Amino acid sequence: MPRREGCSILVLDHDGTLTIIKGYASELAQEMSVDFPWLGGATNVKVQVEQGMSKLRADPERTVSLVPGAPASGRAGADSLLAAQVAAQDILRADVRATHSLRERYPHVTCPVTAYTTEMHHKHKSAAAEYRVGTESYVRQLMEEGATAYVVTNSGPEEISRALLSWKDREAGSWLASRVRGGAKKFVVEPGSETLRLPGLCRAVSAVRPHYEAILCDIMREEGAAPRDVTVVGDILEFDLLVPLRLGMRVVLVGETALDYERAFVASCPGGVVRATPWAHVPCPFAAPPDVGSPFERLAQLETSETRKSQLSAKGQQSLLAEGSQVGADDARQGPPLHRPSYSSFAALEGQPRAASPMRDSSAEGQAASDAEPKWAEGHPRAASLLRDASVAGGQAATDAAPMWGACVCS
Repeated sequence: MPRREGCSILVLDHDGTLTIIKGYASELAQEMSVDFPWLGGATNVKVQVEQGMSKLRADPERTVSLVPGAPASGRAGADSLLAAQVAAQDILRADVRATHSLRERYPHVTCPVTAYTTEMHHKHKSAAAEYRVGTESYVRQLMEEGATAYVVTNSGPEEISRALLSWKDREAGSWLASRVRGGAKKFVVEPGSETLRLPGLCRAVSAVRPHYEAILCDIMREEGAAPRDVTVVGDILEFDLLVPLRLGMRVVLVGETALDYERAFVASCPGGVVRATPWAHVPCPFAAPPDVGSPFERLAQLETSETRKSQLSAKGQQSLLAEGSQVGADDARQGPPLHRPSYSSFAALEGQPRAASPMRDSSAEGQAASDAEPKWAEGHPRAASLLRDASVAGGQAATDAAPMWGACVCS
């Protein structure tokens, strides 16, 4: 399908972005106190879970794998649901009687503790989730303005559609329910894929999540759009936003659970915005933003030598965080301004010059390398095909928009 000139697509995460979680830890603690009465009652278990959640939220290095035996999915304290699950797992694994009881309950499961907390997650998640105040009016405005919007979530599409159809504004809920793409598996990391290091974080993170990437590529293909036309809104950097950033999309980080280094990284990215809620600025749906390139090109400018990594003390981490926050400001002084507009200002920005990429080589060899298929597309037929289609429809601008994944610092 040919690209629709000026089309802007909005992709919304659901859990934690459109919703907030209330009472999940209490429900989990109540269930655990019934199943394992020797833990000391619901009140005591709740206190233990909440203490564990507080520690996880403050520890950016603690990770969790939501697929047994697979690479780490991301930060364990990334949101309330994940933090409560991991805190409950820590409590159960530390109790011999609990682990023995769970082995008997799940005799054919490799990780019975994980199986138990996953079962509790599906049982109590929906009851604990509430839509943020203003969600229905926000979606109503998107619908009336003719926006192209999708919900991409790990949850099942039927579950999310039922929740949306329960809105008071049935028309807006029905409109959004018809645009849900579930089962994104944002937590599934491609084994052996390239990783990168973010300023202020010692561990490496992965931006290669094939299931999620395939859904984003399918949406672009169906809409005839290029990555520069897409804005993705989410509350977890590693799960929701790194893949879109790697593809060259714009991102908006929302919610209450992001840590300082995550906010600083998104704010320093070309096209990255940090907001309290998705509707801090309602998007203008028809105006495509200017091509701002890939933030991973800027990331390559940061020092990542072994000497620098060994200095990641508490003081060193704060220094790196400040450096990451300054990247966008430095670029703005050195060349054309990097635009981080509100959605409503996209139309006014159309046609403004793109900030020059510090990694782009104007030599003949550099140009040949730039024209080649980017490294991130290798092994991803859908992404590579999409890039070729967009290049034909959108001209050289589509090629320029391709992120230079190979230029980032990998480990």
